[in-house]
Amino acid sequence: RYPDLLPATDLYDPAPFQEGQHDLLELIAMSCCSEIVAPALSGFSSTAATLGGIRHTDVLQALSAEEIEAAHEDMVARLAEAAPSGAVGTGHVSQSLAHAEPWLIAHDRSAESERILTRLIDDGLDISFLYPRLVMLRLDLGDPEGALAAHAHVEQREVHYHSDVALADAVASLAAHELGRPDQAARLA
Repeated sequence: RYPDLLPATDLYDPAPFQEGQHDLLELIAMSCCSEIVAPALSGFSSTAATLGGIRHTDVLQALSAEEIEAAHEDMVARLAEAAPSGAVGTGHVSQSLAHAEPWLIAHDRSAESERILTRLIDDGLDISFLYPRLVMLRLDLGDPEGALAAHAHVEQREVHYHSDVALADAVASLAAHELGRPDQAARLA
């Protein structure tokens, strides 16, 4: 459907560039397109569209149901192999997770989402909104002990938003309560 679609890495070698430089080159390249098809809430895509004076079309409006499913499956496959510090970049991985995780959950694949997220965090992905997501996933999967273990990321890593801490604490409190640990639940709440 989009035969001229090319990954940025086909246009240049990203190896000599730092992540911010790589992002700027992608932003400039995207702004030169005739149209950007991307998630509606993508700030990156919206910025490129504004810079280029071009249309930003919501990917969910532009693709058929089959194409949306195939795109999500491709995203999940890339995430399953992604390295947090690889050529794809931390921002791309975290943004892909923000779209893939709810899709996997909606398709009764929470365990797969948990495995991908756990591996990426264990491999060094350091994006604070993902920590409460992992706590919630583990509790939803019936693993309150695992939810509490995932909560340790909030205490051991840099968390940028108080809302991430609050959400992780609240869900970990539920996990502690489920395990019959009222003192720990109260401390977390």
